Amino acid sequence: MMGVLASIASIFAPAREQIDSTREKIEALKQERRDVEAAPIPLAKAKQRLRQRIEEKGATWQPPIEHFAQPGDGAAIDPDERYIRSPLAILCALQGEQVFKIMSERLAARHATMGPALDDAERARRLADIDERLYALEVEEESIITGAAEHGITLMRREDADVYAILGLERRQGDENYS
Repeated sequence: MMGVLASIASIFAPAREQIDSTREKIEALKQERRDVEAAPIPLAKAKQRLRQRIEEKGATWQPPIEHFAQPGDGAAIDPDERYIRSPLAILCALQGEQVFKIMSERLAARHATMGPALDDAERARRLADIDERLYALEVEEESIITGAAEHGITLMRREDADVYAILGLERRQGDENYS
């Protein structure tokens, strides 16, 4: 009986080691992909975004100043009620450069702790490379699973296994659910 179990183990163990090794590589690549997706954009571009948002916020402050031009003594006009609806909008409208300077300094300090920045082209290049390597590993994983099955060994597929790899179809950028 021990001989039979040893024989089964000698067949099963290499397949299990191969699949485990391949799956570890797949998970590592998936983490690398998440890291690339989460990498910050270059600081200069982030500052451009910041400036744009400050300008947009400042432009939203549109006090109804026509009330000051209406007849009467203006006693009914309460600046606290009618003119100060968004303190940030007022601040951005009146002191936008100062707001930008302060927030830009804070952005730069935080950006320095976020890891290497990637521009859009580099991010796309890295993601395409990762996707290519990931697909190759998923094809390898499927090959291990089907090879083991040919020897009577059942290895379960991962829940998130790539259907293209399972079916042996080539993936192309632009395919639905690519990546």
